[in-house]
This record gives sequence, C-alpha cells and structure tokens, in this order.
Amino acid sequence: MRDFSFADVCSVGLKQCRNRNCVEYTKLCDGNDDCGDGTDEEKCSRLIADSTDCGKPEINPITYSDYDRIVGGQEALQGSWPWMADLQMKLIEPNGHVCGGALINAQWVLTAAHCFGDPM
Repeated sequence: MRDFSFADVCSVGLKQCRNRNCVEYTKLCDGNDDCGDGTDEEKCSRLIADSTDCGKPEINPITYSDYDRIVGGQEALQGSWPWMADLQMKLIEPNGHVCGGALINAQWVLTAAHCFGDPM
C-alpha cells in the first residue's frame, strides 16, 4: 500500500524540490537555484578547471626530478590518456580529496564504485 501523505506534487517530467516546488530536469545542476531551496543544485559535479587544450594542465605541477611520477611510471605514448583525476568534494577537509580516477578518454573518468556511495 502506498503512502500518499507525501505524494509527489509535480507533473511527469518535473523534479520535485524539497520545498515542494517543481522544476524541469534540464534545470538540475545548472548552477542556478531554481528550486529556491538549493535542492536542484545538490549532489552535482562541478568542473573546476575548464581548459580545452588537451594535455596542457591548468596548473603546472612542481616537479623536482624524474622520480616525481607514479612508481614504475614511463613516458606516455602520443595519443594515450596518461592523466589521473582527483575527485573532490567542497566540504571534505583538508583538501577535498575523496577518490582518484583515471581518464579513459576526453569525457570519462574511471574510478571505484565506493567513491559514489549515494545514488545520484
């Protein structure tokens, strides 16, 4: 038996906010508080560095020698995807680090399932 005391008030195709306002799914995670209570901006990923130059980091790393690489690491072959990703959350101290990942192409990061405990 379904509990209708907290039934959805939104039409099909709309997301119900915590304050019971309704917004289009296209408005979720767009950087604007369309709900009025921030619900539509929760659990969103944000791109911090948005460089479009492939292989040119936004921040130049400080390296001291050839030993400043992954143990056993080698020079990357042209056309490969040798980068790592650092998945961060704003409220995690001291630096936001949650998990690491590997870029497997221009759009996707491969990481462990436990990095995303809550379904998004």
